Parts: sequence; structure tokens; C-alpha cells
Amino acid sequence: MSKNMGIRALLQERKSSKQEILRAGTEQALSHSEEDLHRIDRALERLRIGSYGACIKCGGDIPKQRLKIIPEAERCTSCQKIFEEGRH
Repeated sequence: MSKNMGIRALLQERKSSKQEILRAGTEQALSHSEEDLHRIDRALERLRIGSYGACIKCGGDIPKQRLKIIPEAERCTSCQKIFEEGRH
């Protein structure tokens, strides 16, 4: 439970930072920050239901190092790469 509280606090802190950007940002920053807020909210929901740390695409584990850097990460490294390649 303590670990989840730490993750929750980190996600809430990132959410607050993104909200500040929304209040003071340019149109491009606003669009990017809104999506970041949605990702953070989805991460908080996965944490609540117990699926935090699992890739939303393949169901595998998201590497802990990736979650330390991007706690709202939704995909494992392999699935994220495929996702990004599909967007270009």
C-alpha cells in the first residue's frame, strides 16, 4: 500500500505541474499538456484498480525503470515503439 501511495503522490505532482502549464501555456503546450493529464488520470485509475504497471496493449510488465522515468507510461517499451511508428 505504501508503494502505491508513493506512486499516487508522484502522479498527482506531475498532474499539478501539467495543470500549471495549461494555465500559462501556448496552444501547442496546451494540447500536449491536456493529453498528458489524460494519461496521468488513466494511470491513477489503473493504480486504483490494480493494473498499474501492466502494458495496455500486450498485458506484459512495463519495466520499472521506465515507470520511474514516466510513471504514467501506458505501454511497455516494445509496444510503445510500435505505437509511435504507427503515428508517423
